[in-house]
Amino acid sequence: MDFQPYIPGMLPAEPGPLARFTPPLEDGVISTWLPLHAPPFDAAQGRPGSWVLDPFGFSSRLVLEAARAGYRVLVTVNNPISRFLLEMSAEPPSEVDFKAAFADLAAVKKGEERLGAHLQSLYLTACEKCAAEIYADSFLWRKGADAPYARVYTCPHCEDAGERVATPQDIEKAKQIAATDALHRSRA
Repeated sequence: MDFQPYIPGMLPAEPGPLARFTPPLEDGVISTWLPLHAPPFDAAQGRPGSWVLDPFGFSSRLVLEAARAGYRVLVTVNNPISRFLLEMSAEPPSEVDFKAAFADLAAVKKGEERLGAHLQSLYLTACEKCAAEIYADSFLWRKGADAPYARVYTCPHCEDAGERVATPQDIEKAKQIAATDALHRSRA
């Protein structure tokens, strides 16, 4: 057996949902360590491969990495959120399911307008070059500020693009939204 006191991994390109609440785990550590201690599934030779038992289920990424490396995995998870993350990571919804869910959500009414139209209206801004009303890709905020300092957009009319200073209308709209913050937090 090859003794290796430390196996370096790679930081994941996409840490996944709720990553800040789960233990840090670098990619490649499990798939490097397991073959040193147990044989994986080998279709060419018809060997079934070893079982990996995870009695705590603290990280869905660890379990999925072992499964992708050719091991059969049995995991117990007593935390419903961790279980949900594991199930969604192991068998994620299809793109069609996501689009259907977003379409259903966008069709829900908020007052007299549909939620999709309401959310889009929050991103309306004026193009700095041609003054056309367009949708911003994002608004940039400084930590602790009560309004955005900039907006990022690409104008479909004049093709002006990039980061531009937030307009007084953008700041006013943000302050109106922030005025209802206490109501939304009380419902959460």
